[in-house]
Amino acid sequence: SVYTLANTPAQPAVGTSTVSSLTVTLGSDSNSTSTEYAIYNATAGTYLNSAGAVTSTAVYQTSSAWGSVVSTDLTGNTVYQYKVIARNGDLVTTTFSASSTAIYTLASAPSSVSGSVSASQVTLSWSGNGTNYYATRSDNGAASGWISSTSHVFSGLSCGTAYTFT
Repeated sequence: SVYTLANTPAQPAVGTSTVSSLTVTLGSDSNSTSTEYAIYNATAGTYLNSAGAVTSTAVYQTSSAWGSVVSTDLTGNTVYQYKVIARNGDLVTTTFSASSTAIYTLASAPSSVSGSVSASQVTLSWSGNGTNYYATRSDNGAASGWISSTSHVFSGLSCGTAYTFT
């Protein structure tokens, strides 16, 4: 048998973000249902296998076999883009699709939160991979606002009073 060439795939859609994964869905195109596709993580320079894990070589499946796949093993608070390549029954490949919209994975929740106390202030410190943080004093709603640093000083506090921060 001889097959016609496959059309360049449609741009994939990326959604549902977690700290370490993104959901990738192939776009609708005019290729036959037997056309096979491979999904390429353009950010990492790797392909996805049928389970969404990283692989160095292209794994081809039909669009219906891919469905929506969860791309795993990603780094938190990192932007990712995906492309798709198609091939026909003669294993002739197309060019890659346009890149998906750039989507960030979520940042991890801050960790190692600590406070250092002086007479009238508390300095909250934390670690994390976020680009911005927001700390709040629970009793009156005083807040840091969105800040890029991993610490904030709450001042004007009374000695001997318990405070809660989030």
